[in-house]
This record gives sequence, structure tokens and C-alpha cells, in this order.
Amino acid sequence: KGSGNPTIGYGHLIYGGIPFRDERERWKDYLVGGSKTMSKAEAEELMEEDIIEHSLNGKGPQSFKNHSKVQLNDDVKLTQNMFDALAHATFNFGVINLGKSGIIDAINKGDYKKASDILRVTRTGGAGNDLSGRRKKEAAWFIAGYKPESKPQLG
Repeated sequence: KGSGNPTIGYGHLIYGGIPFRDERERWKDYLVGGSKTMSKAEAEELMEEDIIEHSLNGKGPQSFKNHSKVQLNDDVKLTQNMFDALAHATFNFGVINLGKSGIIDAINKGDYKKASDILRVTRTGGAGNDLSGRRKKEAAWFIAGYKPESKPQLG
């Protein structure tokens, strides 16, 4: 479960109670008590849709620049590893939470270590939903992608 909402397939969150994003009717046959079981092919297709949505249309490392909730400065360059780590985390906690987390602010200031540190503790979950291991891996993945020669630290 994510935020009290059910998930299906490979972690697709079924949003409910959000007027523009209520998916309960679309997926009701696959939820508990429903009449269908999702096939591997259906789950993979849904995962592909989610990856495209959560990676901001799959446009690669610079695609975060154009999202209204995530404003990267024009001079910011993310390596593929940095982007992949952010996309992986964002798939789980959402692009709005990425924007609120302080990660993007740290990246815009060139403080990739701070961005990694924030990522490590962002939305680690509550009781029974501890995602700290996942966040630690994503933070390590992100900072491993930083190449000092590509963007010098100022100050």
C-alpha cells in the first residue's frame, strides 16, 4: 500500500478520492474482491506507463528542467546515474514531493552531497513501511553519478 491507497502490478498506486486522479473505478476488477488477476504482460505494460509518467516522459537527465514542480537551473547537468536515482526515488514518492524535499534546491546550488543526504532520508515511510534501505541505495547511486569535473563546486 502507498499512502493508504492500494497498489497493483509492480507497485502502481491506485489513487482514490482525488477528483482529477481517481483510478478506483478503472482498476476495481483487480483490487481485493475483484474478479480479475493481472497478467504479467498487463503488469509490465502498466509499469511502462508509470515509468514514462514518473520519469517525466522518459526524456532523460535534463527532463526534470521542464516540470512545473521541479525547477532545475539551466546550468545544472545531471549524469545518467544521477537522473536514474532521482527517477527511481520519484517513482516511489512522487514529483511533487521531490520538489518539496529540498533535493532540487541543493542540486541548483551545486551541493550534490547535500542533495544525496536529503534523498537518503526523504519519505522513508512510517511503521511497517520503512523505505530507508531503498533511499540509502538511491542516495549512493545519485552521489556515485556525480563527476566533480563536470560541475565544479563553488565557494
